[in-house]
Formats: sequence, C-alpha cells, structure tokens
Amino acid sequence: MRQALVALSLCSCMALPAVATPTGTVTMRYLTWEVGAYRTVSLYANSYGEYPPYEVAHSSGVVAGYYVHDVTATSGSGANVADLLLGFCIDLSQNPSYLSATYDVVPLTEAPNPTFIGSAMTVAKADLLQELWGRHFSSTMTNQQAAQFQLAVWEIVFETSGIYNISSGSVRSDDLNLGTNTLLNSLDGTGPKANLVALTHPQYQDMLAEVQIPIPAPGAVVLGSIGLLMVRALRLRRSL
Repeated sequence: MRQALVALSLCSCMALPAVATPTGTVTMRYLTWEVGAYRTVSLYANSYGEYPPYEVAHSSGVVAGYYVHDVTATSGSGANVADLLLGFCIDLSQNPSYLSATYDVVPLTEAPNPTFIGSAMTVAKADLLQELWGRHFSSTMTNQQAAQFQLAVWEIVFETSGIYNISSGSVRSDDLNLGTNTLLNSLDGTGPKANLVALTHPQYQDMLAEVQIPIPAPGAVVLGSIGLLMVRALRLRRSL
C-alpha cells in the first residue's frame, strides 16, 4: 500500500503557471486505485533522452491505468463530463485529490506540460491523444490494457524527440513496451478522434478526460425542423 502511494505521488507534472482560459469546472474526488484497472510499471523521463540522470525515475513501479473520479458538481463545459469519470494522468509529480476538489476544464492544447518541456501541449500531441482515445479507449479494459494506454499517454505528452516509442527517447519504460508501441504505431491520423479536455488543478494531479458533445433534446430537434420549414415557406412566397 505504501509503495502504491509513493508511486501515485509521481503521477503529475511540475506544471508551468496556468495561462489557459478555463471553459468550465469539475468538482470531483479520486476513488483510489482499487476502483480502476491498473498495473505498476517502470517509468523514466527527462528532456534529453540521456539515462541516467533522470528527471523522473521510478524503476520499482508507478501506477498506470485509468483513474476513477466521482464527479459531484460541474459548470460550463464541465457539464459534459461523466458523473463517474475515467481519466488518465498527464502529470508526473503531484497526487490525485482524495477529498473533493474543483478542477478547471481547459482545451487540451493549452494543458501544461512538465517544466523540462517548457511549453503547453502542441496541436500535434493533442491530435495524437484524441486518436489514441478514439481508437483504443474502453471502460472495460483489462489491467494490462489500461496500463499500456496510460504509458502511451505519457509517451505522447512528455516525449520531446517527436518519435513516439516507449522503448527509447526522453520517455521510457521497461514494461509492456510491445503492447504500448502497438497502440502508438496505430496512430496515423485516419482514426476516430475523441473530444478530450484537460482537467487541471494547481495542487493536484492533472487529468485527461473525455467530454460528450450534447445531443439536442427531441423537442428542440422538432422546433428546429419547424423553423427551417417556415423559413423555406417564406422564401417560396417571396419568389412567387
């Protein structure tokens, strides 16, 4: 148990001061790692791909998988986040919040990256994450599948070389490399893309999460259709 707590403490980055404009908020509480699918894996990261030294190093195991949060209140675009949120870590030093905390919802491209990268996430990285989620995310993933997915997320977010391979570069792991690289190699820009956002907090672990695009209520669809028919009728009358 103590080892798992230590491992989780590495699961968030030293974020730069927030400059993103929030589009909403989500108040949520982490339900602990026993709730979600996870495994412990090794993880190493630095800005140059030189090993050692490491800016992030945990050879004895860091918890990798999806993190389950209970959402109790939302505002703005946060209303489109599921009440039971399955998110993935995009940080490497902070803890998740075991008490209720309010997170900002920010566009994925504006999510903070670790200080050794020194910038917000690029559009290219955001596109890869959206395709990774669209192609491979499932709420019924096994522990191994969830860990591979999390490793792929870390590789995309923190890799500085532009080559996404968990076996080399500025982010590496000694575990589940084949499966993780299979996920990464499938990303060719042609797959479905999920609607993702970042949930950020100055003290707690930032998360990658999916938001559902609202579907108009049946009544709204009917009213909209009537409105379009009326506009068309008026145009026909004017043309007569």
